[in-house]
Amino acid sequence: MQTFRLACLSQPLTRDLPARLVPDGYRVVTRDIHWWGEDKGAYPDTAILSKTGREDTDLAGGYPIIDLMLPTVKLPNGACSVRWKRSWEQAEVGRPMVLDLPASLPARVSFYLQAVLLSQPDDMFSLADRYSTLTTWRAPCLKTKECSFHVNAQFDAKGIDMTISLGKIERPTHGAHSN
Repeated sequence: MQTFRLACLSQPLTRDLPARLVPDGYRVVTRDIHWWGEDKGAYPDTAILSKTGREDTDLAGGYPIIDLMLPTVKLPNGACSVRWKRSWEQAEVGRPMVLDLPASLPARVSFYLQAVLLSQPDDMFSLADRYSTLTTWRAPCLKTKECSFHVNAQFDAKGIDMTISLGKIERPTHGAHSN
């Protein structure tokens, strides 16, 4: 969540942002290289911040992937998402943990991203072997604006697979009254 805040909510997406954001041990590659291992020119306005340079090895290693669509005429704000897939250590696997994580995810998103849930919360929760959630949130972003974003998460005995994607960027409506 902190990676999403830094990459997607803290500053506008600019063409030089990927080079400024790249963490130690990571590299910047195009989506073509990340998906197919070679630059086919299909996604020139993309920048993936990747630990290994390849999607399959990033996911297998549990490394967060920062996916940036750079601003263009058709997409002036660009697009930003962070994906993280991690397998559990065998000692960690157990029903209580797989149950606790989806139950506590909304509180963590709210706290760490200072976000407000926009989508309807689940109206029931039942024991299962796999939990999935897709929620929409709003949070302060870019110092003076508000952004919506989506959290898509799956939890099971194998691990967690979560993507947080930036939605709309808007001016806050503070002071507006509704009847």
